[in-house]
Amino acid sequence: MQRHRKNALILFSGRQDSTTCLAWAFEKFERVETICFDCGQRHRMELDARPPLRERI
Repeated sequence: MQRHRKNALILFSGRQDSTTCLAWAFEKFERVETICFDCGQRHRMELDARPPLRERI
């Protein structure tokens, strides 16, 4: 039995792997939300890239 889900939550860092997951989720789910945690990592530039990436996808 295949389940069809309407919602997805993506842990979106702005890096290549999570951006790929986000694009995939937009094709498979009706509603997609993202969440990210800023824990003082060195990837601040990637966190800043998140909003424009979401808009483009």
